[in-house]
Amino acid sequence: MLQALLKERFHLDAHLEKKDLPVYNLVVMNGGPKIQPTDPERPFHQPVRMPGASSMIVNPRGTMETLATMLTGPTGRPVLNKTNLEGPYFYAPILEARYQHGRP
Repeated sequence: MLQALLKERFHLDAHLEKKDLPVYNLVVMNGGPKIQPTDPERPFHQPVRMPGASSMIVNPRGTMETLATMLTGPTGRPVLNKTNLEGPYFYAPILEARYQHGRP
């Protein structure tokens, strides 16, 4: 519908193109996950910020899909959830400045 409007009003033509782009996959390593599912009865305590860390993502009851989405910005690439882990987990990854925005 938008393409038809652009063509009619502005004489612009558009086409769709498939393109392979690099992504990161969030996966479970051999030996299984090291994180534990969140216990809804247990209270959440804010973790202490680590010296030298430039940013910390804290989610006391987040899904792996949410974690993958949150990591997309700092890594500079889409992160796809390939863990097959269901339900909420506690995670607090610490990101160093040198690894943000896809620059190792």
